[in-house]
Amino acid sequence: WAAIARACTAALALLYWFAFRESAPVRGIPQQAGTVIVALAVLPAALRRLWPGGALTLVVACGAAATAISASPVPQLAAAFVMYLIPLRRTRRQARWLLGGALAVSAAGFAGFAAVPHAGYGAPAIASELAVSAVLVTAAWMTGYSVRQQRAYAAGLREQAGRRAREELAEARRASSEERLRIARELHDVLAHTMSLITVQAGVANYVI
Repeated sequence: WAAIARACTAALALLYWFAFRESAPVRGIPQQAGTVIVALAVLPAALRRLWPGGALTLVVACGAAATAISASPVPQLAAAFVMYLIPLRRTRRQARWLLGGALAVSAAGFAGFAAVPHAGYGAPAIASELAVSAVLVTAAWMTGYSVRQQRAYAAGLREQAGRRAREELAEARRASSEERLRIARELHDVLAHTMSLITVQAGVANYVI
């Protein structure tokens, strides 16, 4: 899974490089600074299994900054990639807060983009891009939450099956113990009856003798 995460991060990095390679000059920011921002918007995704909360914070914040300085924004793919693990690793309340924060920060990035006129990007186009980004991030969150629910359900089924197996084993042992006790009582009754007959016969024999 770590290798898959690194491979996906590399693919996202390539996509982000093509999308944001001319971003920095839009706001008069040095190209090196823009490159660092874009790198921090995607590379921490490789650490999502080890550091999901921190990775999400970096990719969302830097992704919003990259969107604000970009010439052509792209959806928050890296944020969606990291967001999948948040419901799996955090409590439901924490996961909801992180989802809301990620959506708010992403919206701020698109608002920063909209603050500067861009050819071909009116309010409807920017709203459409924001909606696509929000849907991707939310879908990733819901997918992770659904997987968590399925795992909890499967774990519950396994626990029930184990408890049922233990109960069946205990019942079998109890039945076996009861059967042994019944056999022991029957043997005791037979032996006691036999010994009583022997005693009676011995007494009669002694009397006859």
